[in-house]
Amino acid sequence: IEVEKANPSVATPNDIILEKENNLVLANIPLPEGWKWKSPDEAVTKTGYYEAIYTPEDSTHYNTITRDVYIEFVEKDSTPATQDKIESPETGDNIINYVILFITSLIGIAGLGYHLKHKN
Repeated sequence: IEVEKANPSVATPNDIILEKENNLVLANIPLPEGWKWKSPDEAVTKTGYYEAIYTPEDSTHYNTITRDVYIEFVEKDSTPATQDKIESPETGDNIINYVILFITSLIGIAGLGYHLKHKN
């Protein structure tokens, strides 16, 4: 009986977002452990897919795999379309809201107690 190597179950490192730079090569873009660029000296000039290789620690039982990794370029000082900035309210605004809710709750509880006491 001959047993073939299995393909490792590993997530492809996608969604790499970079600012445009001159003279950028794949070797300058870090990848997670176990991954390396197939052509590390390849110039990265545009948004697109670039080949990376994953080598598992257990190469006796698992295959080395090649995957396309997506790299997106954005202009300097701009926010990528995939990241939305969410502005949080000021801390003072939250405190005021909590005080108002607390007072309203106390008035409601007092009113309910008065109603139940004088209902009989």
